[in-house]
Amino acid sequence: MVVSPSCDKAPLSARGDVVSPLQLGPIGRIVLAVVAVVVVAPPLHGQTVSTMYDSAKVARERARLESRVNEIYVKAFRPNLTADEQRALSGLRVEAPLGGDPVLGYYSESKSRIVTMPAISLLFFEDLCTAYAWLQVRGYRLETVEEYVTMLKYKNVRALGGGYPPPLEALGIPADATSDPRVNDLSLRFRNSGYAFILGHELGHIRYQHAGYDGVSVADSQAHEVQADQFGLDLMRRTSTIPMGAMLFFQTAVYYFENRADFPSDATWRAYLAKRATHPLSTDRLQMLSKAVSASADDFARGQPNRASAIETVRFIGDGLSAFAAFLSDPVLQRAMRTKAEQSSLASLRPRK
Repeated sequence: MVVSPSCDKAPLSARGDVVSPLQLGPIGRIVLAVVAVVVVAPPLHGQTVSTMYDSAKVARERARLESRVNEIYVKAFRPNLTADEQRALSGLRVEAPLGGDPVLGYYSESKSRIVTMPAISLLFFEDLCTAYAWLQVRGYRLETVEEYVTMLKYKNVRALGGGYPPPLEALGIPADATSDPRVNDLSLRFRNSGYAFILGHELGHIRYQHAGYDGVSVADSQAHEVQADQFGLDLMRRTSTIPMGAMLFFQTAVYYFENRADFPSDATWRAYLAKRATHPLSTDRLQMLSKAVSASADDFARGQPNRASAIETVRFIGDGLSAFAAFLSDPVLQRAMRTKAEQSSLASLRPRK
């Protein structure tokens, strides 16, 4: 179940340069999109997934990645907050500690007004965006990205030689992938809008002073996730930002979150959603996101050089989110993905036409 938007081209500054979030070119001035959730890592792997990168590499990249996220908040989000929102978010800090779950390690704390976006999570998403962009530009199949994330969830680490490889290594992406301007442009569009979507969602939790999960009912916790989603999307709408990165984030998360294939029966799955799932990536949640994106296509595309093309892209993203929701309604496909991940080797992830 692969979706991929067509993309207009526009010059971008180099990957290490400071980029104004609202100057990222035609496909959306792509910098604002985010749905990160306050996440607990899946219980299958403990520390094995979280040690896929050399710690020295994460430490080297930390300042650059933290700077990118803070830039999104300062230059894109903060100028577009209402007076009430500015008061609610005053004193906000965005921090990037080294460690965490690479795929879904983001969270926020409402009382302290701190958003935590681990450096390893930011690096993982950046590499995933690079991989996706390189595969698309070079005409390779994109489902290997989904297969890789599913392996991270289900593959026994011993079958991989004792460690989970990071995205570029696992997917066979060359080290100089971003030297191709087309790859660099597209990967930055995905990355910046993905970072922003994650950030915007977490800002929503702080804006509405959502409590943590202790002592909060499952129904209220799930409602808080929806409200945070809506806040992030509304920030994107205000700034006419096309949520490409949000689509890629969910395209990744849908294979990493708990789903029907992780439970022995429909009854136990429904009981989990009703009684224990504080922030599920559910069919209903994705369908609400899909409808919200599609309904505001005109606003997202406002000010784009090619408005008609931009509207088409936004609607494509809305359809993509709906497709992910359909996956979560298909336990047969989920079990097939799990079986494939458990039985396949890393060699199956190499680029293929």
